Amino acid sequence: MIILPYHDYYPHQWDFFKNCVFGDKRFAYIRWCRRAGKDDCFINALCIKMQETVGLYAYILPYYSQVRKTVWENIGEDGKRFIDYFPDELVERRRDQDMTIIFKNGSILKFVGSDNFESLRGWNPIGIVQAEYQDHRPQANADLLPIIIRNNGFMWKNGVHPETRNHAYQLWNNAINEGSYFTSEETWHTAEKSPGVPLYTEEQKRLAKNEMKQEEIDTNFEMRLPAQSERYIYSKIMNNLHERKQILDFHLDSRLPCDTYWDLGVSNVYASMAIWVIQDAKTHFNAVAYFDGCGHGVVDYIEIIKEFCTKKNLRLGRHFCPHDGVNNKDYFEGKSLIGRAAEFGVKFECPVSMKSVKSGIQNVIDILPQVFIHKSYCESGIAALEQYQRMYDKTKNVYGAPLHDEFSHGSDAFRYFAQIKSRRTLKVKENLLDSMFRKDDTSQVTQKFRRIPGGD
Repeated sequence: MIILPYHDYYPHQWDFFKNCVFGDKRFAYIRWCRRAGKDDCFINALCIKMQETVGLYAYILPYYSQVRKTVWENIGEDGKRFIDYFPDELVERRRDQDMTIIFKNGSILKFVGSDNFESLRGWNPIGIVQAEYQDHRPQANADLLPIIIRNNGFMWKNGVHPETRNHAYQLWNNAINEGSYFTSEETWHTAEKSPGVPLYTEEQKRLAKNEMKQEEIDTNFEMRLPAQSERYIYSKIMNNLHERKQILDFHLDSRLPCDTYWDLGVSNVYASMAIWVIQDAKTHFNAVAYFDGCGHGVVDYIEIIKEFCTKKNLRLGRHFCPHDGVNNKDYFEGKSLIGRAAEFGVKFECPVSMKSVKSGIQNVIDILPQVFIHKSYCESGIAALEQYQRMYDKTKNVYGAPLHDEFSHGSDAFRYFAQIKSRRTLKVKENLLDSMFRKDDTSQVTQKFRRIPGGD
C-alpha cells in the first residue's frame, strides 16, 4: 500500500494541503521562514496531484544551477532525499542528466531554472511550482501563467520576503487581497512543529542574530522589508521616498520645462533604451515620466515623449545623453544618433562629467531625497531604481560593481541626471525636505501638488 503524503507535517503545511491539494485553491503564494518546510511540502503535494491528473509538471527555481543541490540531491530533516518522496512503485525512471522524473501513469516532472526563461516557452504544463519566487525572473511567470489559466491547472509559489519592492513584493500584496489565491506567512515567531511547540527555540534565534546581518534576519526569518540592503544599491533611499510619500501620483506642473536624460542602447536590435523626463523646480525635482524598451530607434522614442508632453500640456526643455553618445549610430538607420535626433528637434548635450559610475551612484544617493517621482508614469523607472543591484564577488565575499541587467539602463539614465545636477551646490541632503514639509504631515506634500495650475 502506498500512503501519500510521505510523512506528517507542521500545522502550517497541513493548512496548505487542505486548501490547495485537497481543496479548490489553484493559486498559492506562501512566505515561510527558513527551515519551515517549503520544498518538502510542495514536492509531496506534487506527488499527489500527479497521480490525480496525468500531465506535464514543472518545479522551477530562480537559477538552473540551484536545482541539483536544492532539490535533486537535497536531503530533508528525516534523512530522505527529496526526490525519493516519489515512491519507487509510482516511478518509471529518474533521468539524472536533465533532472526529469517519468511516472508509470504517464505524468512527467521536470526540474528547471527561470534564468533561461525563453527555453520554457512552448511547454504545456498543468502544474507549476516556483520555489524561492522572490529571486525569479518575472518574465518566466508572464510566459507560463497564461498556459496554466488555459489548462485550468495550478501554480504554487514559495519563498521568503524579498529584499526590495520587486515583482514578488507586488504579487504578494495583490495576492492577499485576491480571493483565488491561498496565502500563508510564517515568521520564526509563529511557525510551529506542532501546536504549542515552536519551530525555533529562543536560543536558536539568539545564535542566528549573533551570526547574521540584520537584513538577512529581516528577509529570511522576520518576513519584512529590510531598512537597507547590501545587495540593492538604492534600497534605503527608495524606502525613505515611499515612507515620505514622495512616490505618488501628483498633478503635473505645466509651467516647468521637461528635461530628458537618456541611456542610449543602440548597438544592436536587442539593446535597451531608457529615458527619464524630469523637471527642475529649484527646491526639488519632479520625475514626471519614464520610458524604456528595445527594438526601436531614437526617433520612435522622441515621438513617444513628444506625444506624452502634448497630451499632458507639458513643454520639453534640454536633452542629455552620455558623453559617448557623440559617436553612436542608430542601429536601425545606420545614421548618427545625435544628427538624427536633431532632425526631429532634439539637440542632445553630452557632458563629459558623466564618466565615473562610482561617483555617479553617490550623486544619485545625494539627490534622490529631493525628487518626487510620479508613481503611474514612472512605474518601470521606479522598479529600475529599486532593483539596481551589485554583483557578488565570491573571492572577496562582498557585493562589488553594479550588475548589468534589465534594471541597469533606467538606473544609468537617472545617474546621468544626478551627475549633471550635482554641479549645482546642494546645501542639504537627507533633510532638505524637512524645510518644505513637516515629517508628521505628509498631506502637505499632496496639497502642494494640487495647487499647481494646469496640471494633469
